[in-house]
Amino acid sequence: MGLDNVLLNIAGTNEHVPEVKRVIHTIKERNHTLSWTSFSTFPVLLKRAMIKKEVAWMNVFNHDDSVSATLSPRTIVIRSLQVDFTFYRKVPNGAYHEVRDEPSPSDSETSRSTPAIALNPTSNLQGSYHLMSLGTRKQLTRK
Repeated sequence: MGLDNVLLNIAGTNEHVPEVKRVIHTIKERNHTLSWTSFSTFPVLLKRAMIKKEVAWMNVFNHDDSVSATLSPRTIVIRSLQVDFTFYRKVPNGAYHEVRDEPSPSDSETSRSTPAIALNPTSNLQGSYHLMSLGTRKQLTRK
């Protein structure tokens, strides 16, 4: 895979690159479908997770103007041809969950669960997810 056909286009201030502008527009269009959520103000953490997940899905499939005619961007970077679609679609963005906490010591009166909103999978082998705690609005990672 050579870089002979790669064109570097450095854009100045207030100049637009049509290809990049189109990709950004596509990501925005796909995320507008989640405007039905019940948040009065949309949490920044949730919005970032939605964009990350959308970009990840776009990179799963090959593009017409990609570096490779047969390999997707994800395959080139991660070097894995397989995508477990059932795992990635198991928990939708914005889904409510009570996630298990493991307080120490475990025999205290401390709550053993935290209400949270699903953000996206961590892509690790254990199957963990990033979530947003509704109490603190900070990111958690749980199985």
